[in-house]
Amino acid sequence: MSVLTALLEKRDFTSAESELADYILAHADEVARMGLADLAAASYKSNGTIMRLCRKAGSSGWREFRVDFTADLERARRTSRAIDPNTPFLSNASTQAVMNGVSALKREALEDCYASIDGAQVQGLADAMVSARHVIFYALGDSYATALAFGAEVSKIGISCMPADQYRFINEGAYHATPDDLALFVTYTGTLIDEYMRVQFETLRKRGCKIAIVTSMVKAADRFSGFDYPLIVPNRENRYGKISTFYSQTCLRYALDCVYSVAFCRNYSSNLLERELIERLEPGLASERTVR
Repeated sequence: MSVLTALLEKRDFTSAESELADYILAHADEVARMGLADLAAASYKSNGTIMRLCRKAGSSGWREFRVDFTADLERARRTSRAIDPNTPFLSNASTQAVMNGVSALKREALEDCYASIDGAQVQGLADAMVSARHVIFYALGDSYATALAFGAEVSKIGISCMPADQYRFINEGAYHATPDDLALFVTYTGTLIDEYMRVQFETLRKRGCKIAIVTSMVKAADRFSGFDYPLIVPNRENRYGKISTFYSQTCLRYALDCVYSVAFCRNYSSNLLERELIERLEPGLASERTVR
């Protein structure tokens, strides 16, 4: 539960703590800059009341509470901004207005992702990819293009990442998967598995293959027991009734870029050299490649 949610719900708060919560919410921007003594004087509450409220809101003390409260405020304000992820510009918009709407939407998507994506999930997926024999990805439509670009990127640092339908077959990759492989489902709405990939998912699980998912739908990650590496991105874009997948694909690409970058850092100097050698197409590349 966020600090902001705790203040709004006032669960198990005393009357004094409820009054303090109301004061904090009514003077949010001021409180975010106050010290403990300042808040006590302004709200007419004791230091002890403030500390008890902090603990009930999930913070260890006033400093931590203030940091968490400020972050929650900024996150709430971002999600209530005027840009609609589904229609960031109107039919009669000028070229400049269209450019501004798309730019603002992508900035919001990146900010939303940075604020909400779990770093431990990014780290876990990056580590799994580095250790895997092969990464087999499953995706459709625009998410397929995003996953394909990700596969091209990680291949430059020696990670074998290929689409499940590389040869226009969809079942073979799952059937031949091993416990040393990693299957990656990239699906913003989570419908990919229910509608198309249930058989492949079940086959991968039977083969002992590790399975990851990048999605905005927490329920999609929970629906099948056995996702070893869920990575959840913000959910603000509709499945239907939108101009494009600007928001969803920005979120997915950001999440995958973070996974790539964390994997890159596992062997930073060697990966820099490998990328340079590949991009320069120098002779003798195979002999220069670092063995993992």
